[in-house]
Amino acid sequence: MKMSKCRFVFSRAAYSSLLLLAGYLVTTLIVPDTALSAMLTPRAYHSATLLKNGMVLAVGGVNLNGVLSSAELYNSSIDTFFSTDALINPRSKHTATLLQDGSVLIAGGTGQNTAELYNPINASFTLLGVMGDGSITENSAVLLQSGDVLIQGNSTKALLYQSATKTFLSVDMADVRNGGTSTVLKDGTVLIAGGKSGVNYLRTAQKYFPDPIPGILQSDGTMTADREDHASVLLASGKVLLTGGWNGVDQLSTAEIYDPATSNFTGLSANMNHPRSEHTAMLLPNARVLLIGGKDVLQIEQYDPISSIFEADINLSNARQAHTATLLTNGKILIAGGVDNGTYLNSSELYQMYPDLTAVSVSGPATANSGQTVSVAATVKNQGVLSSAGFYVSVYLSTDTTLNSSDIRLGNFYVGGLAVGDQQAVSGAVTLPVSLASGNYTLIAKADDAGVIAESDETNNTV
Repeated sequence: MKMSKCRFVFSRAAYSSLLLLAGYLVTTLIVPDTALSAMLTPRAYHSATLLKNGMVLAVGGVNLNGVLSSAELYNSSIDTFFSTDALINPRSKHTATLLQDGSVLIAGGTGQNTAELYNPINASFTLLGVMGDGSITENSAVLLQSGDVLIQGNSTKALLYQSATKTFLSVDMADVRNGGTSTVLKDGTVLIAGGKSGVNYLRTAQKYFPDPIPGILQSDGTMTADREDHASVLLASGKVLLTGGWNGVDQLSTAEIYDPATSNFTGLSANMNHPRSEHTAMLLPNARVLLIGGKDVLQIEQYDPISSIFEADINLSNARQAHTATLLTNGKILIAGGVDNGTYLNSSELYQMYPDLTAVSVSGPATANSGQTVSVAATVKNQGVLSSAGFYVSVYLSTDTTLNSSDIRLGNFYVGGLAVGDQQAVSGAVTLPVSLASGNYTLIAKADDAGVIAESDETNNTV
């Protein structure tokens, strides 16, 4: 919560004074809430998919026992993992894509050139057969606007899965791309960037055009750095944020922006707070990007697209790479598995996202008399990542700029809830105490004065 202040002069004889307004911004934080249950099996390089029934399907991966065929479901309502039907073929570094009909396409993986479908109704896997020549591992897959799936990885052939016929078509690629990223752009094309081809780390990019079927891949710009095992996110602006990765020597802290209007990549002047590879990146409802994990990285951070800087957030309970992060229907983020310094993890963590209410401004008369009824106004904003329920905004009279128990509450005004990023102005008449001495006073507005809304930051009540 935030307060905003304005200074005005009170006296028994009115006179002019400058009205001062102040507005404040706050960093949105993600608050940890360690999950009560762990996965049934330690796993890294697995997949996690939010199903249409709200459960999360965790599939395959690897641990000290080798590549896994086991799968499990997470039920967020009881915070529990339980087993489900096993994969037909063990898989690691594969992809899992939720299809429009609610089934999940599991494709490729270490040593695999097959795919299978998971049916959430009967909780079973069905083998689709061979996808193409050679295994497709360290691959990326995206759901196209048509409902088909584009898959690319360590092959000179990308694959188009046609959902209607459950068949695969091949598309020529310029390069093998282990650990590259695929991002669906707003126009339905796909940006494929970076990766590794043989011993070469790539900074080249290609764009996939879905029409005519099976589509065409064309060269599309060059990144500012070689990147494998990086992360990419489509921003609200339609541009793409690419972060971190590995260049064969170092884990990277650099990031860049791809502009589809020009096919240009531009390096950000601000680096991430920590080098990251094999991390996850997620677009939040407030248009920020949440970056989680990476080799030996505990701290979460956020990218602010307005300021183009990265802001430090809280720490994970375990450093994790090759984990999964899934936004649940209850607004929490499930972070599961991964590897930490050679230890394969079955632990999971839950992160709760909250609204963050802030008073942007407050105003009142420049001068006033004791006992006088005056008009005051305040504007409040939700700069968090979830909508808020209704709350009250209070306006106080203070002899300084810090709210304390001796200050006088003049009145409060109801706000009937705020969506993410929305703001609302409230105003009304308040009566000044008749016993006030002459002098300078400050108006202070406080959002959610009663503290009924759980927020991401409850400590920033005063500024």
